[in-house]
Amino acid sequence: MGGTGSEVQEAGAFAEATGFDELARSARPALVRMAQAVTGRREEAEDAVQASLVKAMRAWPRVAGQERWRQQAYVRQIVVNTCRSSWRKWGSRVAVGELPELVEMPRTDAVDDRELVRQALARLPTRQRQVLLLRYFEDLSEADIAKQLGCAPGTVKSSSARALRALRDMLPDLAPATLAARPARTRAGSSESLKSA
Repeated sequence: MGGTGSEVQEAGAFAEATGFDELARSARPALVRMAQAVTGRREEAEDAVQASLVKAMRAWPRVAGQERWRQQAYVRQIVVNTCRSSWRKWGSRVAVGELPELVEMPRTDAVDDRELVRQALARLPTRQRQVLLLRYFEDLSEADIAKQLGCAPGTVKSSSARALRALRDMLPDLAPATLAARPARTRAGSSESLKSA
């Protein structure tokens, strides 16, 4: 990853001439929001995006001639990978005990709900949080998410289902009334209902 000062300057000059600077400026806010949703902390998100943009700038000659959406996907993939590797490094250094209960705040407006959802998302396992982020925040298909995360589409579907179920369990007050009123089904119950249908 390292390089001499002149190599970095040459990569920077090439990136500037081929539109990297404009892409980095325009995409940076969305990349930081995405990274923050994955890491849970603004400072870590900004660090991850900055490191990712440096990596992308060094590799820019490989994607400079491609369509804009491919360039954005390339940079987004680098950000996701950087966040994932930082989680691996963090997990090897920190022993996590029991997670604290969600903080109940007075329900005065939508800002309170957003904070509760943010806290609940932070409690999800990394893979589940990444799947929800890429599916509902970045609006990617299951196939695209599987490609970005390096897993099978079935893994994306199951991770998404588990994450949404966990969010419903953590946030019962925010679940729509029809979902909250629906009885929980077990595997046996769901297969019996399919047989009777």
